[in-house]
Amino acid sequence: MKIFKSFFFYGMVVAFVLLLSSLVWTQNVIKISGGIGVAALVLALVMSGSLVSGDRYRGNYGKETTEERNERMGVSFGFIKFGVPSLVVYIILSLLQ
Repeated sequence: MKIFKSFFFYGMVVAFVLLLSSLVWTQNVIKISGGIGVAALVLALVMSGSLVSGDRYRGNYGKETTEERNERMGVSFGFIKFGVPSLVVYIILSLLQ
């Protein structure tokens, strides 16, 4: 559970820094915040195994242990918690522009 809190904390720190830097470079910060958010969500999809076909997912599911699966899904959820604050900043700055 500690890893989830740290991912969310770092995501909030990145979002706060992006909001502060938007006072100087509005266009660049919008692109950067959107890029960070999308990259984190793509990494979450890759780590969760959602981008593979059904037969490959079934094969991976049968070969990995419950602990490995829980760890993989935990990391995936951590990337989601890291990327969502950046996407929120992206949406806010896009609407304010």
